[in-house]
Amino acid sequence: MKKIFLVLLFSVLFSANAYAKEDVLRCALKNKLNEPDIRTEVEIDLDKKILWADGSKYKINLIGERAIKAENENGNIRISIDRFDGFMTLEALSSKFGGYCKKYKKIF
Repeated sequence: MKKIFLVLLFSVLFSANAYAKEDVLRCALKNKLNEPDIRTEVEIDLDKKILWADGSKYKINLIGERAIKAENENGNIRISIDRFDGFMTLEALSSKFGGYCKKYKKIF
């Protein structure tokens, strides 16, 4: 009986990692000014409340039904992603980019 209990306990403890996943998005962002367009890759880990955009780390402040909002440590760059249509806005000090994201999966 103890062995069965231990097997069940360990399977429950280690199964949480199997369900934790990161969503990866590929986004094409545009700016109304003369700055070049940006193509960025975004990784979202909702369990850890961390968002990575092209290697930069952002803390997720809001996980809502409609949107996910994050900002960097200094608070001078903000990211907002619509969870339904994938529209992302990236606001820096003097620029604002916006565009659509799609889920990205490995091909092989």
